[in-house]
Amino acid sequence: MFATFLPLLLAQVMTPQPEAAAPLRLEARPSAQGVELTVVGQSETPLSASYKLAVTAGSNRSQQSGNVELRPGAPVTMVRLNLGGGEGTTWDAHLEVTLADGRVYSDRQSSR
Repeated sequence: MFATFLPLLLAQVMTPQPEAAAPLRLEARPSAQGVELTVVGQSETPLSASYKLAVTAGSNRSQQSGNVELRPGAPVTMVRLNLGGGEGTTWDAHLEVTLADGRVYSDRQSSR
């Protein structure tokens, strides 16, 4: 009898579960000045997190960090940066989010 259920049990255990959506995400959009980077937070449940954002554009480097308390509801814009420099300027942005329970999310956007 156990042998009958073993394949079903293994199939459930080994099936990848969808990963929860990151509560903070990095968005990049073209803008009149070049590129607009935005960190947006959204959660279906209240949660606490800290974040670190590192941006390199050409020879410039910027780092920002902070703590956030998200509540259910509409998305909240945490950070908004405009990267100028015109066409051909390369940039890289890395967002790392650490939830109060220790889970870590990472997001990277780049012009490359």
